[in-house]
Amino acid sequence: MSIRFVIIVTLGVFALAFEALALDSDGDGVEDGSDNCLTEANAGQEDADEDGYGNACDADLDNNGWVDASDFLIFGECQNRPGQGARAGCFIADFNGDHRVNSLDFMLFEMMWGMPPGPSGTI
Repeated sequence: MSIRFVIIVTLGVFALAFEALALDSDGDGVEDGSDNCLTEANAGQEDADEDGYGNACDADLDNNGWVDASDFLIFGECQNRPGQGARAGCFIADFNGDHRVNSLDFMLFEMMWGMPPGPSGTI
């Protein structure tokens, strides 16, 4: 759903219309108000743990509010697994959406270390 605002300014016989388009900060085609990850492009809006934060910006695998050592342990159990394995539901650790938990996901995990999940426009 797209919300658009149109402002019409009348100057004599001329009317000018200004249209404010909804913002899409990460350029993934999903407007910020509906985007579950505002800083990383994630057009598919994958959110494996259904916490409102998209996988692309949610390395908080245990949902305690921070990416820390307990998340690292969960990630380790999921490494090199196609979304399942030693730990049920390893899809939560597939940050880039390629259906594998691998070194590319680990690089993203490192970038999110010590941070909260998000930001999300849906929470």
